[in-house]
Amino acid sequence: MASLQALFCATTTLLLLLVPHACTASRPSTVLQDACESYAAGDRSSYDYCVWKLRRDRGSATADARGLATIAARIARATARATGARIAGLQATETVPARCDGACAAAGQRSPLDGADRGLDDEVELAIALLPSTPTRA
Repeated sequence: MASLQALFCATTTLLLLLVPHACTASRPSTVLQDACESYAAGDRSSYDYCVWKLRRDRGSATADARGLATIAARIARATARATGARIAGLQATETVPARCDGACAAAGQRSPLDGADRGLDDEVELAIALLPSTPTRA
């Protein structure tokens, strides 16, 4: 649970870091496509994932580079919260959690908590990758 809190804090910090960044204005579709191409680095499935995730938010149609990074961070934060709720729900139904996880491991079975963070790491990676670079000052 502590790692989930750390992830939530990191996501919140990420949002706060977005505020001072300057961004350039371009056509919205070009900004989204350029951001996803940069994120994917030539990998088609990563590009498709990026576009699919960002287009789920209506704001991505008019967002600049900073706005896309903010959208990605919001998506990651929502997933972190949902993951925390799912883990809490699973833990609440456990009568003896330590023994259950130990028994699952001994039996070669997966713990009920396995995969609870599914997709969260991808969303955090996307949010970080979409951060606009900080302009250098002369």
